[in-house]
Amino acid sequence: MAVDEIETKSRSKGTTPSSIGHIIRQLMLHSQLSEADLCRGVNLPQTTINRLLSGQTNDPRMSTVISVARFFGVSIGQLLGQEMLVLNKAWRQARGATLPLVDWDSLDVWLRFPSQENEKIGNWVKTERSLKENAFAVRAPVSCFPIFGCESLLIMDRYEKECGKDGQIALVELPEKQFCLRKILKEGNSLFLQRLFEPFQVTETPDEVSFHAFVVEVRNDHFSV
Repeated sequence: MAVDEIETKSRSKGTTPSSIGHIIRQLMLHSQLSEADLCRGVNLPQTTINRLLSGQTNDPRMSTVISVARFFGVSIGQLLGQEMLVLNKAWRQARGATLPLVDWDSLDVWLRFPSQENEKIGNWVKTERSLKENAFAVRAPVSCFPIFGCESLLIMDRYEKECGKDGQIALVELPEKQFCLRKILKEGNSLFLQRLFEPFQVTETPDEVSFHAFVVEVRNDHFSV
């Protein structure tokens, strides 16, 4: 059977740690994740994941099994080999992505060297959205509290072009190397940026402004995109 069409199911009523490890490795392969990526995604020590993958753990904790199953978006039965699991390209595209949670004060460096800076990221966020390469998550700055709420988690997709669509909330870099969130307003060929807090000032976009990303999801109890 081709690599993109792998079916896993139990051959007996029981499930052994080695079969769990085999299934997890197949999930990692199809998600294009390394062991370190998985550890960061499920927030478990690498020793725990390594023992699970190698079959050294005779009785893995259910909390570990649940964390791994949730991370990959599969059922516990599928992870344990008790239910059918078909892995193909459609599955990989549908499962979304695991994004680095970038500190606001570190945006300048991360946006320029994301692949290098990801090695330093301690927290990762899972999303079911299919996003562009180097998408990321960030906490909303305090200045945007009236709009997003305190400590809201923003899922940011990257721009392919210079700027976004009318009404999008963008992460922009102003000429003075200041990062901020602004609402994009378009009128004909003119492009404006609106602040997200009082006095909600609208200004014409400077030529030197850089558009880096736009908000596709906000996680809190008060606001949704």
